[in-house]
Amino acid sequence: MRKSIYFKRVTVCILATAVLLSSVTGCGKKKSSTDGSAVVQNKALDKEHIFKEEEIKDVIEKGSEELYLDYVGDKIKCVYLDKAGKYKFVSANTDGTVEKSYEIPVSTNDRHAYFTMDDSENLYMQYSEYEDEESDKKIGYYLVKFDNTGKEVVREDLLKDGPEISIFSVQGVAWTKDNGLVISSSRGLDTYSEQNGFTRIIEPKDLNRFEYGGLLIKGSNDQLYIKASENNEAQLMKVDLANKKIGEPIKCFGANNIKNKYYALSGGEGYDLYVSCDRFIYGYDSKSDKLTKIVNLRDSDIGYEEGIDRFVAVNEGEFWAIFYKANGDKYLSKLTKVDPKDVKEKTVISLGGISIRDEVLNEVYKFNRTNDEYRIQVLDYAEDSFSDGLLDGDEADQAINKFNLDVLSGKAPDILAIEDGYADISNYIDKGVLMDLGPLFEKGGALGNIEILPNVFEMMHTNGKLYTVFSEFNVSTIAMRSRFAEGRTSLSVSDCNEIINKTGCDYKTAFGSESNKQCVLYLGLDNTKFLDQENKKCNFTDPEFIELLNFANKFPEEAGYDYGIFDLDLGYLEDKAIFRDSPLYNFKDYGMLKHAVFRDDVALVGLLNNSGENSAEIVPCNKVGINSKSKYTEVAVQFIKNMFENYDPLNDNIQFPSDKASFEAAKKAATEKNGNKTDYYNLGYEKVQVTPLTEAEVQECSDYILSIKNNRAFYSNGEINSIIYEETSAFFSGNKTAEEVAGTIQNRVTTYMNENS
Repeated sequence: MRKSIYFKRVTVCILATAVLLSSVTGCGKKKSSTDGSAVVQNKALDKEHIFKEEEIKDVIEKGSEELYLDYVGDKIKCVYLDKAGKYKFVSANTDGTVEKSYEIPVSTNDRHAYFTMDDSENLYMQYSEYEDEESDKKIGYYLVKFDNTGKEVVREDLLKDGPEISIFSVQGVAWTKDNGLVISSSRGLDTYSEQNGFTRIIEPKDLNRFEYGGLLIKGSNDQLYIKASENNEAQLMKVDLANKKIGEPIKCFGANNIKNKYYALSGGEGYDLYVSCDRFIYGYDSKSDKLTKIVNLRDSDIGYEEGIDRFVAVNEGEFWAIFYKANGDKYLSKLTKVDPKDVKEKTVISLGGISIRDEVLNEVYKFNRTNDEYRIQVLDYAEDSFSDGLLDGDEADQAINKFNLDVLSGKAPDILAIEDGYADISNYIDKGVLMDLGPLFEKGGALGNIEILPNVFEMMHTNGKLYTVFSEFNVSTIAMRSRFAEGRTSLSVSDCNEIINKTGCDYKTAFGSESNKQCVLYLGLDNTKFLDQENKKCNFTDPEFIELLNFANKFPEEAGYDYGIFDLDLGYLEDKAIFRDSPLYNFKDYGMLKHAVFRDDVALVGLLNNSGENSAEIVPCNKVGINSKSKYTEVAVQFIKNMFENYDPLNDNIQFPSDKASFEAAKKAATEKNGNKTDYYNLGYEKVQVTPLTEAEVQECSDYILSIKNNRAFYSNGEINSIIYEETSAFFSGNKTAEEVAGTIQNRVTTYMNENS
């Protein structure tokens, strides 16, 4: 069976980094919309770079994992791993018809790394052999050549010259007409032939200076490149095989031009290289050292969620690419250029926000593909602020300020995608920016057929009105063994002290990898008793907050948890760790706690507080609102309706749905096996097979979720986060008492809220 690994989410303390999350970049100037809308200035559709997408369904089997995609001999070449764990090769014509296919004869213990193909359609596969099918322990590295029928004709042991397996790795293989097969590895850059074996071209010291070695890339005209990272900065360099050296970093691929180092590259006619980065495909010309935009994926409504996984250029007017579906499956598509005069005109409405979630973008793309009259244009004010997937410093503040200025000055988009931490909707409400959606959910309303979970629906309201809604959510809670909880459904500071002492656990490990001062403090800070932003009040001088400070101070600066990054949960099995910060994104996460992390009955006990009630929190996801002055409210309402109705209960990656019908569908799906896939919880070096939950287990989790009365209230303001972090550091370092720190926080936060009301 094909094994799809279900990775556990490793929770990390975010208090210190929360200070940074208040920042994101500004966007460029926007061209005026063609319809004269006074609500927002829309960017004009990029008609010169529009491509159409055609999904090719007969090349890669549904549910398979693609491994190699290339264009050789006027054919599309692909290798994939099917659901049964078999490697398959396919050669297809550019109209999508399959010309030839065969199974690659390797065992289930063999796992590919790289493929390449020569002009005679011989396939070269570099793979690693593992101890057994489930093991992560490598016992060999091999290079195998298959002829054009799939028959193995050559096998080379890459370790036969004696390199230690623990320090050996391969970073790419490529076929060139003049030099044959070229291999990049930890022992340098080698050429290989059946007659002469391996010949060293580039010494290992020239590759090993890069972080993680150098990835070998083949561009047009057999030019080879090394893609690497040095000092955490992505670099691309030409390989000069004739003179046996690696060139200087190409300026065009420096950090100033491509901020995101996770870009994909392909050769192809017309340009030296093609580059897929963020929402675009570019062509690279080495003579001018310039990138030229070829495809605007966003304006073409191509690419869901994570964009292109792998692609190959036939020429500058045709690309083949692998994309992700929303449920995690991959699919192959052909992209072809559309003549600008054939791009259909639609009425444009806008959806804007900061760091807009992929799930929301996914719904935008679906809407645009199916609606013939309207098109939603995305305005992400943080689009230019990303560096390696993170929001970048001062530019982030500029984006937040720009977005808030536009919203409050009458230039709000038609639909607002609102992320907690980047916007204070109380200001939007005060200015009358947000439309009250409540009547729409009443009987006979446009959204009247959507029934939101009762406690979630209550949390969506502000001062009795419904200004924003969210289609999904996750749950923030602490989990522990039921026998240690002894019937508790909540967890106070005194409870923690009692349990730690009773079990003989140590403060250094009690909270696992998060057993340190700042992380433990974070687990109690969401208490709405300390901060009520809706009513502009705070209460940090409360004895409970001082008790929390003193409790957090019992923990070390760094957790004394020595299991390593890959075995963060091992301590829970051995009862050396007791309390686990365990955000639940779906029912499968609850199964992971019961059947993999604790392997025992589990108690969900909320976050630290003295209320004695369920203090877990509902964390909203995909929160949106509608501009009260929009001319397209009916279209915006339809988009929101789609967000609720497009829920897929079989999608392993999706979060808890907010509406009752979808929630019930998710419960049912959690008790059933998802097709033929065999899933695993990946706990460090151990894999635990996922089994469907029982109806009783699903109901346990469901009842807990429906009993939650709190939504995430605290981590929604970066400036307040910064104040807390700065002042508590003075206490933890011994420079101030808990009472002094509490008083300072109270004064600073009160002043901040008064000045920003």
